[in-house]
Amino acid sequence: MTNEVGKEDNSGLSTDSGKAGEIDINMLTCCASCRIAEAEVDDEVKFTTCHANCKLVRYCSVACQRDHRPLHEAMCKKRAAELCDRDDLLFAQPESSHLGDCPICFLPLALDASKCVMMTCCSKVICNGCCYASKIREPSKSLCPFCRHSVPATDAEIDANVMKREEANDLVALRKAGVRRYVKGDYGSAFDYLSKAAGLGDVEAQSHLSVMYLKGRGVAKDEKEAVHYMEEAAIGGHTTSRYNLGVYEWNNGSRERAMKHFIIAAKLGDDDSVGKLKQGYKEGSVSKEDFAAALRAHQAAVDATKSSQRDAAAEKAKHCRYSMNVHKSKQLIFWLDACLSSKDKHAGLLSKGFLSVGHPIARFNLGCYEWNNGRVDRTVKHFIIAANLGDDESVGKLKQLYKRGLVSKEDFARLSVLTRLR
Repeated sequence: MTNEVGKEDNSGLSTDSGKAGEIDINMLTCCASCRIAEAEVDDEVKFTTCHANCKLVRYCSVACQRDHRPLHEAMCKKRAAELCDRDDLLFAQPESSHLGDCPICFLPLALDASKCVMMTCCSKVICNGCCYASKIREPSKSLCPFCRHSVPATDAEIDANVMKREEANDLVALRKAGVRRYVKGDYGSAFDYLSKAAGLGDVEAQSHLSVMYLKGRGVAKDEKEAVHYMEEAAIGGHTTSRYNLGVYEWNNGSRERAMKHFIIAAKLGDDDSVGKLKQGYKEGSVSKEDFAAALRAHQAAVDATKSSQRDAAAEKAKHCRYSMNVHKSKQLIFWLDACLSSKDKHAGLLSKGFLSVGHPIARFNLGCYEWNNGRVDRTVKHFIIAANLGDDESVGKLKQLYKRGLVSKEDFARLSVLTRLR
């Protein structure tokens, strides 16, 4: 053991930064006892973290952990005490997801991004039900249901709205600016915008940063920072980050912690976490009581997002997705404008209204429109943007196009802004 700066002792703590409790990444890539690197052993050998969950060291076998215990025990207890308060915060059940409630009807927003709209005039995220009700009430007007400003109809108006919100350091606008630059492949600029939004407390920006650190896009790859931002976003109610933490813990052998993360995310309405809990229940990693409680809470969270207005909007939206490979003379249908207005439906599809506020169905429809008119490059761009807005159908279309060689590997990789770990 040594006290020299920049060196490490054999307990698993690094003194490079001079901060107590810093985790040495080197100790997480090799066995703390025999020092063999994980990359050097066969796939059959599974490395596990310290059973006390101090997260400081990993071992290649039970024998190595037993041999190393006398050297590691004191530091393990110290680290466990430091993590106690953090874990209390990390594993507390949030009251709601990071999306919160619709500012008009005050019902929880659904996790499905296609069921709400972000308005560029005020950066408010409004449920489709309230947008639908507003359109019925004033069918001849195109106004923001919240701030009553006119929905932008030109690129200049859109840019003016966006610039105004960014200059005001609006969290949503800063995050959206970062996501737009990420989708374009400008990772450095995207990192700057997302870092600013995350620093101001935007939970979704924190989630995006965790992916950028994990992938090494716009910043040096850093698993420690990735996990930090995952945890911060998860504490704020971000279900994707909570799910990713569960997968991360599972892959590192901490199945109990993984199940805790999946239970929390499932209770917020996350379907993928329910799937992981089913798998864990079959394998005996989660009790029958915890599994049943999570399922009940999941259904309650989903039911809380429903209303008669939202159901009516969803019924209209069923007919509002355009299809690829249909006859070009078929009427193009665009949400709300097409359903409730007598205006030309081609103009409805191509109008900037819902496209400008980031509505994924509008992007999806434009992608199909461009495909049916032979513009593959523009199709891909629209689907990538819609996919990064959370639209599952756009992800499916991109997978089909990727298999046909119509989407490059680089473009397909841009989807990772909303990556879920596996």
